[in-house]
Amino acid sequence: SMVGALNIARSESIKRIQYVTVGKLGNTWESGWQVFVDKNKNGSFDAATDTVIQTYESITANTMNTSFTNYISYRPDGRSNTIGSFYFCSPTALAAFRRVVIANSGRIRTETQDTSTKTYTNEC
Repeated sequence: SMVGALNIARSESIKRIQYVTVGKLGNTWESGWQVFVDKNKNGSFDAATDTVIQTYESITANTMNTSFTNYISYRPDGRSNTIGSFYFCSPTALAAFRRVVIANSGRIRTETQDTSTKTYTNEC
């Protein structure tokens, strides 16, 4: 669902010619996240001016580590405001490890334990 959220944000930013942000709900990304049109480009949802595109529920079975503090924004040209990774980690299954990487170009790729340059034990 994170890859889907990021793809929607990138696509909508290009289509709408506006900043579109993926922001966490609550104190952690595990609490859920939402995709919204970010009219004032500040990375936080403002009910008076911003429009929610999609909301995603919390993650309960896995843990999630990330270098992103609160949000990722996409510009109207499809580029992201920053680079980084999300690590989705299963407490019981190494095979369930996933890394979602976001490049400054906005490109999103996913990796598994077999294809990642990072190791499960270091990131989870």
